Amino acid sequence: MASTDFAPIRDYLNAQVIGQHALTENMLIALLADGHLLVEGPPGLAKTRAINALADG
Repeated sequence: MASTDFAPIRDYLNAQVIGQHALTENMLIALLADGHLLVEGPPGLAKTRAINALADG
């Protein structure tokens, strides 16, 4: 049931951040678990865009 409740948010994030499905899944897991997520990587992987999309979505 929870997977269908968050499907629209997951789809929105995947549409905003192309090719980063693992990142968007981990962001949703951290959100559901009321936890933290450290997002690291080289420049250009849309880390900031992903965080902003989660905040806006």
